[in-house]
Amino acid sequence: HPATGRFVCHKLAQHLVSDMPDEGLVDAMSAQWQQTNGNLGAVIRVLIAHDASWREERQKFKTPREFVISTLRALEIQEDSPPRFLRQLHRHLRDMGQAPFGSGSPAGYPISNRHWDGADALMKRIDWANTVVAVSAQSNKSALEISSRLFSTQLDGATRQAMERAETDRQARALLFLSPDFQRR
Repeated sequence: HPATGRFVCHKLAQHLVSDMPDEGLVDAMSAQWQQTNGNLGAVIRVLIAHDASWREERQKFKTPREFVISTLRALEIQEDSPPRFLRQLHRHLRDMGQAPFGSGSPAGYPISNRHWDGADALMKRIDWANTVVAVSAQSNKSALEISSRLFSTQLDGATRQAMERAETDRQARALLFLSPDFQRR
């Protein structure tokens, strides 16, 4: 049924691009769905090639899982971390509302921004950022080196200025991870 393709394409765009995806993007994806009898690879290629997917501003707020994983990757923390840290990681994910295998329904965790960007959620992200930068305090990369690797020249001027004014590199790393640049994808 044609409505099925549009529904699936809207959900894909909503998950990958924006809570309110551009109708032109959804239309293009739906047309590709119809032409290819639902070939998801072809539909995703349309999503990737569409201008609406590449707007300069990041539109999606990272889920807790995405936020935690992206901080670990940014700091190059390896999977052989001490068990105590792994327990902390699990606790932080649980506190942020996205414990591994803890979704209350088969639909999984919500994907819309409003579920993850409230005041309480941000406080828990601050707690995580402080924990993870403490664990990685011995890293040989400065906060500015990390930001350069992640954002090249696209880091917001206010974020860069806050990092440069930080009293310690550890504080600068936490500021980077709590910045709008890092919180959105």
